[in-house]
Amino acid sequence: MKPTQSYYIAEKGFDDLFNAGVVRKDNEAMLDALGCKPLHFGRWKKKSLMAVVSRSFQVLAFFLKIEKNSLVFFHFPVHAIVYKWLLYLLKCRDVQTVAIIIDIDGLRDKDEPLLKKEIALLERFSYLVAHNNAMKHFLLGYLPGATILTIDLFDYPFMGMPLKRKMDNTICVAGDFKKANFVYQLNNDNSMQYNLYGSGYDQTKNPLVNYKGIFSPGVLPSVIDGSFGLVWDGNSVDVCDAYLKYNNPHKLSLYLASGLPVIVWEQSAVAALVLHENIGITIASIPEIEKKLSNISPQDYQAIQHNAMQTGEKVRKGFFLKNVIEQIHQLQCDKAST
Repeated sequence: MKPTQSYYIAEKGFDDLFNAGVVRKDNEAMLDALGCKPLHFGRWKKKSLMAVVSRSFQVLAFFLKIEKNSLVFFHFPVHAIVYKWLLYLLKCRDVQTVAIIIDIDGLRDKDEPLLKKEIALLERFSYLVAHNNAMKHFLLGYLPGATILTIDLFDYPFMGMPLKRKMDNTICVAGDFKKANFVYQLNNDNSMQYNLYGSGYDQTKNPLVNYKGIFSPGVLPSVIDGSFGLVWDGNSVDVCDAYLKYNNPHKLSLYLASGLPVIVWEQSAVAALVLHENIGITIASIPEIEKKLSNISPQDYQAIQHNAMQTGEKVRKGFFLKNVIEQIHQLQCDKAST
């Protein structure tokens, strides 16, 4: 027995092109396509007694509207206080809730007090959707009784046509570069070429790469140019940010949706998937890339690129979110039958 109805918290205002807002916006579109109903909260620009009263009435209205056997999807982190109010009320009524984890800020920022608050909030959900097994096992260390599923890859809806790929020495780097200072250590030369796409790049600090500018997520897969997409974060080309041991970066999905094989840190959570699916290579540091590429034959690249295209097709069609929702529905059925 599936839940009587599925809902999701509809969020607005995600205008940044290379951050978690894109994932939330894409997930909402796919939840719509899967028949989930949006819960739209009003917007109040000022804190006032009237705003508090209006918020309270809207939360109560949604609480009374949602049937007992329903599922309600939230994105995590949960930013608005009204979403948290609704979550607390739904738990009291035994409505099942799902947290689709976009980030764990306390883990990313190494902020223990914030992490404790996030864990306390995650404990209130019926189901958690983690990025991968590494994040799942991390959460189970704090929440041993939690029901945690993994999405494995974020989807990247795209209806256009990716560019044709060929083996050369051009590496794509996409993202928000405000906190990715390693890009200022990249240099184009006869052996390596780097094409950068995204916001926050200061060309005066490093003009020795090809900065291509900012493109909307719906356009980027059809213009991003190179042989591989690099998944790396942090301040150094030699040391990667440890958060990648748990996190699935959105840029990984972008590259695959673009038909690009990937280069990932060998200790990252996604490294096992990349090797198992043969969709790219792993590195200990960025300077290793040149040697790694020299060992890839045209035939090897053709096989890797073919696999990346196949996985990318799933990413473009929303396979991974749909799959995890189906798993949650099956768990609901299993509970109902016991």
